[in-house]
Amino acid sequence: MDSLIRHVNQTDAGAIADIYAPFVESSHVTFETTPPDATEMAGRIERTTERYPWLVCELDEDILGYAYASSFHERTAYQWTATVSVYVSPPAQRQGIAQQLYAALFSVLERQGVRSAIAIIALPNPESVAFHEQMGFERVASFENVGYKHGTWHDVGHWQRTIRTQTDDPEPFVPVSELESLSD
Repeated sequence: MDSLIRHVNQTDAGAIADIYAPFVESSHVTFETTPPDATEMAGRIERTTERYPWLVCELDEDILGYAYASSFHERTAYQWTATVSVYVSPPAQRQGIAQQLYAALFSVLERQGVRSAIAIIALPNPESVAFHEQMGFERVASFENVGYKHGTWHDVGHWQRTIRTQTDDPEPFVPVSELESLSD
């Protein structure tokens, strides 16, 4: 497959909303209960990409998946840790797209100075757990019965991956908007 991983643009919001909707409507992997429309998704993209990367995988002008990072917590001392997510359209799953998106995302995060990535997984979700562990994440925390969706209580696990080795005096976090390109 000859796909392109690139930074998101506002015209991608509708396709991203379409990819995300089935996860909201038919599963517990996200605790949202109403799928965001293209306008809401465009707002999320705009708010996120002020500081963090949001990438898409495109093939023949079709968006097959996306990955993004966001703030782990707002306080300044957390600036070197990001929360990450990846979603792939069901027909495009199991083709290596999520791995490509995460690899590109981690590369950008490393250039930004991010030290750790946190993935938050609603449980049970053995596919996501296996994928994240394959990508180098380790389970670091779990919270029991914290989300209720589709008539069932769900646990949430936190997985962590080192992006960059810790230093005693880290360089300042660089907002994604200040980086030259996706792959410098």
